[in-house]
Amino acid sequence: MRGKVDCILDGQFGSSGKGKLSCWLADHYNYHYVATSNFPNSGHTAVLDDGFKFVAKAIPTAACLNRVGKEIKCYITPGSGFSWAQLIKEWREAGKPLIDIHERACVMTTEHAARERQGADSTAHIASTMQGTAAAMTDKILRKANAPLASHDDWQEVLDDIACHNMDEAAEFEDRVRIVPAFDFRDELNAVLSDYSILHEGSQGYALSIDHGAAYPFCTSRNCTTAAALDYLGVAPQRLGDVWINLRTFPIRVGSIAEGSSGPFYPDSQETTWEQVAGNAGMPYAETLALAERERTTVTKRIRRVSTFSMHNLRDAVQTNGATKLSLNFVQYLSWSDNGVTDFNKLSALTRAFVESVEDAVHIPVVLIGTGAKHSEMVVREEFL
Repeated sequence: MRGKVDCILDGQFGSSGKGKLSCWLADHYNYHYVATSNFPNSGHTAVLDDGFKFVAKAIPTAACLNRVGKEIKCYITPGSGFSWAQLIKEWREAGKPLIDIHERACVMTTEHAARERQGADSTAHIASTMQGTAAAMTDKILRKANAPLASHDDWQEVLDDIACHNMDEAAEFEDRVRIVPAFDFRDELNAVLSDYSILHEGSQGYALSIDHGAAYPFCTSRNCTTAAALDYLGVAPQRLGDVWINLRTFPIRVGSIAEGSSGPFYPDSQETTWEQVAGNAGMPYAETLALAERERTTVTKRIRRVSTFSMHNLRDAVQTNGATKLSLNFVQYLSWSDNGVTDFNKLSALTRAFVESVEDAVHIPVVLIGTGAKHSEMVVREEFL
């Protein structure tokens, strides 16, 4: 555990439940340091056992463990982008954790999102989330003098905005959240790694990678890989520890829109419907009615497209990212009898056979199996931890 960067990556097109995995690993292994490279085109969700639901678009999902008495320090890398309003909201909801923000992280503006929704920079033709990620990154890459990076932002204005509502909270925010120069950011990470491991939560999904994903141009504006995660952190490859590839039984893509499609799935998979998924799993009528609504994306609010599982995708994601462990969510979509189960031997024969087929394809164990949204709804195969 000591001195390593352990990475969590979505092996598919996103929305595989990385937030659930991140929170579970940080809790189980008692990580004190967590990092992310998130932009607002991706939202990660954790549901604690008391029913509290935390949606992270700016800070690491595991930060919400502060609410249950765990002191978590968060790092927002230069590969990140956020709006101050969203970051402050998440900081409050997560229990006001310590946060270090790299000075070259992007600060998102409404103008970035507007550029992606219409005009020459529009990404509507690929049914993008159109949250402004590519526009913000473009400004940074072009090295515009006014590129909105954290170091250029008016820190005092941020504090003044908080103080307008609560002076004490503004002082607390200033004490617990810092914008950190690039050299100092890397120095601190390397100092932490002399004694502790860092859990890095990747954003979006490997199959959306601009260079390595399923199909260009139906992809995101960057790579979602292990190598990219280490690059964003600015730590050496020798520091890499476990690489968790997170999967879901039925991969999704963001919903298409009138202006364009979100793109193809892998050739060995077949697009299906939520009604077919529910019927095949034997979901009760009420669950069948609710399923599509639950599969509305955190960011765009569109109902996700869905397909059958791709072994081609699985092998590609595992090989490219050097996966060491697998996590599989939404097995209750294979068989509703698995909903909430926590014992591997009590899972349906269908699900156990599916797990075996995944392991046979890549020779890596499926260590964690999510059977529901809640933190504790997890099958843990202790022999592989």
